[in-house]
Amino acid sequence: MSAEGISHLKYLLYPMLVFLLLISLSISSKNKLFTTLVCLLICIGLIGNLYLNQKFETDSNQKQTELIKFLNDNSLHYGYSDYWDSNLITYLSKFLVTVRAITIDNNESVKTYPYNSNDNWYNYPDGADVFILTSNENTLLTDEKLSYVLSIDPPKKKLLCNEYSIYVW
Repeated sequence: MSAEGISHLKYLLYPMLVFLLLISLSISSKNKLFTTLVCLLICIGLIGNLYLNQKFETDSNQKQTELIKFLNDNSLHYGYSDYWDSNLITYLSKFLVTVRAITIDNNESVKTYPYNSNDNWYNYPDGADVFILTSNENTLLTDEKLSYVLSIDPPKKKLLCNEYSIYVW
């Protein structure tokens, strides 16, 4: 069992405690049939819970994990994206890839994300390659919204990884 799988054991703790409580009550209970039936139902619930926990072992962030590996392989550690992708990728990479949130306003200019951010987060080392990340699934930051910015300052290269487009400067 992986370390991530251990975190799912918390879902088994409560039913197990209830099961032990019912066993202790059944010793002093006069209605053994009812207590046995309840214990049997709790056992069925525990088995079902174990079965469902196996489904949680799949990586729900597989696309982002592959993207992080791709970015690391291409020595891209500093970039920008929309709010959701930026936070998720930065967190999943354990800050090895730092992606900050940006938005594009109606005047087609790039702005730092106004909420939950700090201006210092957008300062990257001089000479480092910086990228902007867009996704086909993303509606906040698309290639179309970014097209004006790309026409003014064309990137050095464009990379593709899964449904992500990566523009590198």
